[in-house]
Amino acid sequence: MRKIQLILIFLVIALGKMQAQYTIPGATQQPAWVFPIWFENAFGEKDTVYIGYDANANLSGIGSDTIFGEKLIKIDTSKFNMEFCGSLFPDSVNKTMVTSN
Repeated sequence: MRKIQLILIFLVIALGKMQAQYTIPGATQQPAWVFPIWFENAFGEKDTVYIGYDANANLSGIGSDTIFGEKLIKIDTSKFNMEFCGSLFPDSVNKTMVTSN
């Protein structure tokens, strides 16, 4: 019985260590944690936006933390795209938001 308990404890610890690690593409420094949100339209086209947290993140506005990948990027407007914040340019969007709140 004790052997079964030890095996179960080992499995729980091992599975806890194998959690998924997500990263923000194009970021030179990764925040403390990243939460990707995947979207899919009726045609099967997919896109992802990222919410992140870091105690050192800048709160002055979207696009202020380029080290965390928070910046306007060019997109193909003929394809499905999700965004946190658009821009004055119709072909640029922000797909990443990193906050210290």
